[in-house]
Amino acid sequence: MSVDTLELRGLFYLGQAFDFTWQWPTQATHVHFAELLRACPAPGVAHMPYLDACTLHARAAPSGTQWSVSPESGDIACSVNGQALEEGSMAQLHDGDTLEVGLLSFQVHLLAPSAQAHAADLAMQRFVLTDLDEVAPDEGYDTRLRGISDLINTELVTDPAANGPAAAPPSATTEQGDVLSVLHTQYLRKLRDPAYNSDEGHWQGLVQARESAATLDPFDDLKLRAGNENSLSDLVGQAQTIGEVFADLDEAMAHEFMKPDRADSVLHLFAPKELQAQAPAESAATALPGSLAHLLQASLPGLTLREHHSLSLDSAMPLFSDTPDTATKAPTLNTAAPHQALPSP
Repeated sequence: MSVDTLELRGLFYLGQAFDFTWQWPTQATHVHFAELLRACPAPGVAHMPYLDACTLHARAAPSGTQWSVSPESGDIACSVNGQALEEGSMAQLHDGDTLEVGLLSFQVHLLAPSAQAHAADLAMQRFVLTDLDEVAPDEGYDTRLRGISDLINTELVTDPAANGPAAAPPSATTEQGDVLSVLHTQYLRKLRDPAYNSDEGHWQGLVQARESAATLDPFDDLKLRAGNENSLSDLVGQAQTIGEVFADLDEAMAHEFMKPDRADSVLHLFAPKELQAQAPAESAATALPGSLAHLLQASLPGLTLREHHSLSLDSAMPLFSDTPDTATKAPTLNTAAPHQALPSP
C-alpha cells in the first residue's frame, strides 16, 4: 500500500484527553515539533519549553513514503509505544503507534491516497438519523417531528375508527395480549359473583390442590411422609410395651420437681471447703464451736446481716411457700430500716 499522508491524532495532554488532528503538510520533507504545536488548540501548548524536542521526517521509498521521528533534546522525553528514544536517534513510525513527547501523546495514522479521499468524502457528507428511514413520508410531513416509534414501526398510522369497529370483542382483546383488560373483566365478574373462579388463572391449580389436601387424613399424611424409613430407636432399640413406657413415666414423677430449693446464705457460699461440707448436716443444737452453723447462730452486726441478706434482684426465692424445719431454720434477718441506728460491733 502506498502511504502518502501522515496524520497525528491527539490522545492526552496533561493527563486529560483532547481532540486534535494534524496532517503532514504537502511537499514537506521534515517538520519541527514546534510547527505541530502552533496548530494545537490546547491552551499554553505553543509556549511550552520543548517546542524543538523532536523532528518528524518523510522519506520516499519504493513501497511508499516512510515516516520517522528523531529526538533533538536530552531534557525532553520522547518515546514510541512506551520505548524511550535517545537524543540523535531515529525511529520509524507505523500505523497505530503512540508517540509521546513530554506531556503530549498522539496516535499515528498512515493513510493511502484512496483512504484519504474516502475520509474527506465522509467528513463532507452530513446526514441526520431520519435519512435512514426507508418509508417515504407524506407530502408536507416534517421528518424531524417523527419519533423513534415511527422509525421502528414501518406501517403507516391510520385512524382506527375508519377501518375497524369501535370496540373489540373480549376474544380479540385476548388474542392481542391486553392483559389489563382481561384482568379488569375478571375483576368486575368477581365483584358481581363472589363464588366465581376463573379457569384461565394460573392459581386455579393451586386452589384445587389445597382442596384435595384438606380432605386427606392427618395420620395418613404422616404415614405417607414417613414411608419405609425406620427411626434409630427401631433399628437398635428393643420393643417396649405401653406398660413399660408408663412405668418409666411414674418413676420420673416420683421426684419432687416442685419442691423449692433451699437457698444458701452468702456466708455459706464463701466459706472454706471443710465448713461447707459439714454445715448442711449440722443443726443449731449439734453445731460445734467455730463451724459455719455456729457462726450463723452467733450474734452478728446488723450491717453484716443487712448487707448479705437484704432482698435484691439476684436473691434466691422459693417457688412455693414452705415451712422450714426447726433444725434448718435460717436465722432471723435484721430488716431494720437504713435510717435506724446500727448496733455496734
